[in-house]
Amino acid sequence: MGRIDSGSKLILGEMQMLRRVNWKLLAAVLAVGGVGIYATAETFGQATASKPAAAASAQDLPKAEQLLEKYIEAIGGKEALSKIKSLKATGSINIPQAGITGDMEMMQADGKMLMVMEMPGVGKQTVGFNGEVAWQDSDLTGPQLMEGAMVEDLKFQAKIDGYSDAAAYFDSMETVGQESFAGEDAYKVVAKKKGSPDKTMFFSKKSGLIIGSEGEQDSGFGLMKITTVTGGYKKVGDLLMSHTAEQKLPNGMAVEIKMSQIELNADVPASKFELPESIKKLIK
Repeated sequence: MGRIDSGSKLILGEMQMLRRVNWKLLAAVLAVGGVGIYATAETFGQATASKPAAAASAQDLPKAEQLLEKYIEAIGGKEALSKIKSLKATGSINIPQAGITGDMEMMQADGKMLMVMEMPGVGKQTVGFNGEVAWQDSDLTGPQLMEGAMVEDLKFQAKIDGYSDAAAYFDSMETVGQESFAGEDAYKVVAKKKGSPDKTMFFSKKSGLIIGSEGEQDSGFGLMKITTVTGGYKKVGDLLMSHTAEQKLPNGMAVEIKMSQIELNADVPASKFELPESIKKLIK
């Protein structure tokens, strides 16, 4: 066998790094995390670390329910939200550390979701939720069923705007303090649901918008902390919608999402959410 030059070594190193990525988890965290109808005035790509702000007593903190109400009004109001029955979005996905950029498409309707990503050197990755079964199929890992907390997470994400219905979805929500998140003063709300890891949401004190979240997600190999900063808000119809997101994984990798087009009440055939044959074979 001939010698491997430095350029080939670099390529091999990148592919080895990609194979260490948990694509099952990556598919789950990409599903809607920053693409749904939660908007922010933040600039895409700002630092995601949160920093403690001035201490506030429990009496000074608004209730989580109040923050949710302000958030719903900030994105357009309940009436505007109630008119949205389906969503179709297209954009790009970028993994800077691996030098990879690809295309992505997402569809949502009736609490169901389908997302397809295609990345050079990685291949095609599809994630879906048909209202009951959460699954993913990729050229790297093959077809797989998601289980446990990952199913619950996709069920939440499959809603066109899961956060607007967060009070009904989570068992409890509590405002626990104030912090600087992505460079903006924010209220920190911890949401709990039985059988799922806690989820922390950050509400901008200035705009009332959700500007990011933190939480552990089941990777299939244990829990992994994910930090998401949303940004690039634009008006789509009567609603403010985030068009960009940055998700940071604990292994130092970051996933960047930029949506180039979002269409509300799009024609999304029910057949789009049917289980592929490769997934049906896995269901006992």
